Amino acid sequence: MNTRKALLALAAIPALTLGACGQETETEPAPSSLPQSESPAQNAVKPLNLGEEITIENCNGGGPCEVKVTFDDIKLTKTCPHGVSFPDMESMDPEGTQYLTVSGKFEVVSSLSNFSLEETDFQGVTKDGVAAEPGIAYDCDDLGVDQNLDNPVDPGLTRKGELTMAVKPGLEKIQFSTMWDENTYEFDMSKLKLEDGSGEVPGYAMGQTEPEQQVPTQVETPQPDPVFNSPGDGYQCPGTDAFVDNPADCTSQNLGGDPAYDEMYPGGYPQQPSPQQPSPWVQGQIDWNNCIQGGNTPDECAEMLN
Repeated sequence: MNTRKALLALAAIPALTLGACGQETETEPAPSSLPQSESPAQNAVKPLNLGEEITIENCNGGGPCEVKVTFDDIKLTKTCPHGVSFPDMESMDPEGTQYLTVSGKFEVVSSLSNFSLEETDFQGVTKDGVAAEPGIAYDCDDLGVDQNLDNPVDPGLTRKGELTMAVKPGLEKIQFSTMWDENTYEFDMSKLKLEDGSGEVPGYAMGQTEPEQQVPTQVETPQPDPVFNSPGDGYQCPGTDAFVDNPADCTSQNLGGDPAYDEMYPGGYPQQPSPQQPSPWVQGQIDWNNCIQGGNTPDECAEMLN
């Protein structure tokens, strides 16, 4: 738009000169009829004030439109503001990337097509005046499609939400200007405090090797010596086919049975009818146990007790 208006101003000069040559007497050239408002100076960078409405009048392809944009907040963070999209994947954003998040809304009053904001509508500026284009924040999660300012809406609708961009450290200003609109708005980023963000980062940065999977150390539990003998060797646990050297080893824990076994056969012996008068069978088992504990072998005890 600036170039076209400058060409129109230049085209008006020859017409004025030719008109002056047609006069027999020399006269003062007529002043330019272009109003001062048509000067290119009107397109100077304007301040971007939070909460202040910006009206866009040229949209897709330069067609007429009316879109009202309002930015409520701008934040700069070290990490993604709402966490990362894929925690187990490698980082897709360059190392050292910071994240600029603009929050606000836009209302599409009229337009020939739908409208949305994009990362290309913004441009960073370093303290040396070097342009630094923001990029897509590939690593970052968002609030959902309904709260993304880059999700277009049709005329008559409004979109509220955020747009998070990946930016290089050291930006001093951020400028906003849609492709077809002639106005540029600038925000002073020196006012911003670099915040932590969510603190989440991808599993490992691009270029690094995948972290090694740590295999848990397996500790072998010492196994106790077997308490059971070969069939027919030693004392037979009541109600089972297990043989042991010591009847006290006839427990539900060793036999893998019901805990009620310990009540039926306390100490590895059948429950006694009367503590004062042990049955002959129980007495025989007691004699066997005493014989074994006396240092005799099972064969010796069998010979002595039979």
